Amino acid sequence: MKIHPGVKPAVWGAVVGAVAFAVVGFSSLGWTLGSTAEKMANQRAETAVVAVLAPICVEKFQQQTDAAAKLVAFNKVTSSWDRRSLIEKAAGLQCLEPTNRIRQL
Repeated sequence: MKIHPGVKPAVWGAVVGAVAFAVVGFSSLGWTLGSTAEKMANQRAETAVVAVLAPICVEKFQQQTDAAAKLVAFNKVTSSWDRRSLIEKAAGLQCLEPTNRIRQL
């Protein structure tokens, strides 16, 4: 069987073009894999939940009788881990529960 001499370069051109198109698509056109899209969706959902619950947690914190003293103690802490444990002790876990549920999904 005789194949036209222009077929081989055309096939190689198509292969190289497909690879180049994929590289440009993922790097410049914003294509993502399913796992990356899922991570981005989880981050956005967690951010939205925190944005909604933060004012509620602040209000609960301010309604406590010793809120001023706890705020001074909070401002003295520099580590984010220590701040989280201080918030859990001061406001209770009910403010942080929904974000934990999202992480488990």
